[in-house]
Amino acid sequence: MNPHGYPNPPLTVGLTVRSPSVPADLDDDWCSVAEAARRLGVTPTAIRNRIKRGTLDTRPNGNVGHLVHVPKPPPLTGSDTVVLTVPGTVPGTVPETDALVQELRGWLTELQSRMAAADTERGTILREAAQERAQAAQERDRLQTALVESGQSLARLTEAREADQSRHREEMAELQRQLLDLRRQPWWRRMWAA
Repeated sequence: MNPHGYPNPPLTVGLTVRSPSVPADLDDDWCSVAEAARRLGVTPTAIRNRIKRGTLDTRPNGNVGHLVHVPKPPPLTGSDTVVLTVPGTVPGTVPETDALVQELRGWLTELQSRMAAADTERGTILREAAQERAQAAQERDRLQTALVESGQSLARLTEAREADQSRHREEMAELQRQLLDLRRQPWWRRMWAA
């Protein structure tokens, strides 16, 4: 990984490979199991399995197994090169990798712009939520004040009603006392008072 977090491009190394010597007594296309495995890039066991399945032509090799028919690769000249790709830190790029890096950078730019837009929207939402919370707190305070004032007003009204009731009870008691006094008087005094 480079300092920016991207994977390092593969290291391309040029190697010159010369064909190995083949015993002169073997025909170019007929070879041993080991040589056939090397030519095909598989294991000798895979070659033996192909022989059993009949997918490779064979012929007896005396008392030492079989010869396998695998065309010999054309010999390499001194100018032939094999390119190996090895992960490393040496600068160097492959066109497909450049295209992939460009595509990933494009995605990264788009994601960064989306993230910036989301952050802006989040900030707006947080500001609006803070304003709504402040308005709700003001409304709660107003309602609480109105509730306290209503409670105080109700308490005053209750006190006034109780005072009126007390006064009415006293007046009724006085009227009942006067009526009782009048009933106790003789009839001629009642007439005289009238």
